[in-house]
Amino acid sequence: VLYPTNFTEGLTITYYKENSSASYDISTYNLARNKCASITDKDAGLTFSDDDSGTDDEETDDELYIPVTSISIQAEKTKFLVDETLSLSVIIIPSDATNQDVIWSSDNPTVASINQAGLLTTHSKGTAIISARTDGVVGNYEIQVIEALYYIDEYGVNHGRGIFLGNNVWAPVNCGYKAPTYDNDNNIIDKGYPYGKHYQWGRQYGQGLGGEYDDDVIEVTPGCVSLEGGQHKSNANKFYTEYDITGDWLATHNNKLWNSGTDALPKKGGYDPCPDGWRVPTISEMKELSSNRSGLITLDNGQKGIYFSGLYKYSESAPRIFLPAAGSRYDLDGKITEFGKWGSYWSSTIYSYNAEHLYFYSSDCDEFTTDRARGLSVRCIQE
Repeated sequence: VLYPTNFTEGLTITYYKENSSASYDISTYNLARNKCASITDKDAGLTFSDDDSGTDDEETDDELYIPVTSISIQAEKTKFLVDETLSLSVIIIPSDATNQDVIWSSDNPTVASINQAGLLTTHSKGTAIISARTDGVVGNYEIQVIEALYYIDEYGVNHGRGIFLGNNVWAPVNCGYKAPTYDNDNNIIDKGYPYGKHYQWGRQYGQGLGGEYDDDVIEVTPGCVSLEGGQHKSNANKFYTEYDITGDWLATHNNKLWNSGTDALPKKGGYDPCPDGWRVPTISEMKELSSNRSGLITLDNGQKGIYFSGLYKYSESAPRIFLPAAGSRYDLDGKITEFGKWGSYWSSTIYSYNAEHLYFYSSDCDEFTTDRARGLSVRCIQE
């Protein structure tokens, strides 16, 4: 394929057979725009001479040229905020292909544009397909550009925009968080819920940390409760102990309470405790969050916990969120355990009769399953 041009100094075309070649010359030739041109029957009567194929220097062009078979774009995430930039790279197969020149393009440059050095820049909410082309082979990479929502809690308090940590936007505080309040003499009026609340898996309402940590005294009630009763607002401060070996508080298992979709395509369930626009994360999203983190630290206010930075390499200047070590509420008696030592955060992912959660102790962090009647913390993720 040739672009329109005028060969003012002539044109040579060479035909190759397995071990021989023949050429003919054209003194001038013009390829005009918007016109079909062909050169026919020019191989008629040509005399093919033998090639010495014993040396690399005299191999034919076809033998020297190594075509590209595939090209893939390398990027660690598919979701971006507006006004982000990221340098993209490609993997070309085979690695020694002759043509290594990449042409970049975007099918929606108002959402995201890319220059020919592979620098991606996002501009507005939406989706775009970024393409890398070489040697007639194309690799595509679909991205989504989002805007971080404001996190407005159940009390109507705005905590600012969520924090973007790679592929997801995370709430700045735990679900159920309520700041302490003080009088003019700095005497405490309301201890609030600075660690958030503990939620039994699938319940819309949680219970604040009891006893010495706040003023609430919860009511511990035997489990085997109906869905209607367990989810009723009048029972919000009740903690239902597990009722049999399945470890559930609910009389009949229901796996869709927090996620009516799938783990790969989550959809907020009808009893999700998170505010509008937010939901309980899946275990895969929790794992991504924990991929980079600090060790166990103590904040100036005395809270112990870990900073998590998701896909960003952890540093004090990196985007990050703090998950306090709020312990958990034991499923047999409703008592708080390991407060200030462990952090246990629910996911919406179920596992048989149990559900999965992110757990950390000191610098150790992993995913486990536990009884649904346990009361664990929740950190919401943007839908």
